[in-house]
Amino acid sequence: MAIAQRLGGKAQRELLLEGNKIVVEAIRSGWKPSKILLGPSWVKDSEGILMNLGIEVAVRRASGQEMERISRMKTAPSVIGCFEIPEPRQRFQESRTSSMQSAKVLAPWWLVADRIQDPGNLGTMIRIADWFGFEGLICSPDTVDCYNSKVIQASMGSLFRVPVHYTELNPTELSRLTGMRLFDFMISGQAIGAQSAFQEVPWLVASIPGGLDLNRIQFPKQGGLLLIGNESQGLNQNLLQHATHCIGIPSFGSAESLNAAVAAGIFANAIRRSDSESSERS
Repeated sequence: MAIAQRLGGKAQRELLLEGNKIVVEAIRSGWKPSKILLGPSWVKDSEGILMNLGIEVAVRRASGQEMERISRMKTAPSVIGCFEIPEPRQRFQESRTSSMQSAKVLAPWWLVADRIQDPGNLGTMIRIADWFGFEGLICSPDTVDCYNSKVIQASMGSLFRVPVHYTELNPTELSRLTGMRLFDFMISGQAIGAQSAFQEVPWLVASIPGGLDLNRIQFPKQGGLLLIGNESQGLNQNLLQHATHCIGIPSFGSAESLNAAVAAGIFANAIRRSDSESSERS
C-alpha cells in the first residue's frame, strides 16, 4: 500500500511517496526525487535504483521512529521519497517521445473527466489512458485531486507517466491544451448521425446512455476528446452542448448504468480497435 501527500498545499509542487514499489516506479518513470529515506526494514532493491541516484539526491538511513513520525500509514514503510512533481506538459512530451518509438501509429485522443469524485475511478481512468496510449487527462477543477493517495494506488504507477491537467472544461481551454482546432466544427446540442462529413476533424465524444451505438462507430484518424461525466449526474450540460457525437454503450442486461471508469475503458478499447481496422484497410 502506498500513500502520497502534497507538501505545502497545492502551490507547492512536491509529493511525498511511501513504499518501495511506488517510489521505484516513480523514479523509473522519470520523476526526480530530492530526498529518499530508507527505514530499518528496507531491503536493497534488485536493480539498485535507490542506491544509484547521483549525488544531487539526498539518500539517508532513518530510524523506525523517524519513519513512523513522517509516515501516514498504519505501519511505517521501508522507503519514503520526496519528489518534485513535473509539469503535465513535460510528461506529455516524454509520453509522446516514447509512443513515437513504438511501431504503432495511434490517433491522438484525450480523456476528459467531468466532476469525477471517486478516487478509484480517476486512478483507473489514468491507468486506462496509459494502457491505450491516450495523450493524457483533462479534469474539471472539481474533479478529485490526482495526487490523492487512493488515486495513485488505483493508477498503479500510471500517474507518473500520464499528463493530468485541471482546467475549466470549455472549448477555449480544451483547444489550448490539446492543440486541436475544436471551433471549426462545433455543433451545439446535437448528436451527429451522419459521420462521413466528420471523419476529417477531431471529435468531441460524449459518453451518454442512449447515444449512438458504440459498436457501429468508426472513429476518425484525427482523434479527439472522450468526455466522461460525474458518477451520478453525468456530463455537465454546458459541456455536453459542445459534443459533436453523443455515443452510448449498448446494454444487453438489466443494470441501470455502468461505472465511469468501466465506461471509459470500453470506449478506449473501441477507439483503438477502430485504429486497427483503419490500418488494415489502408
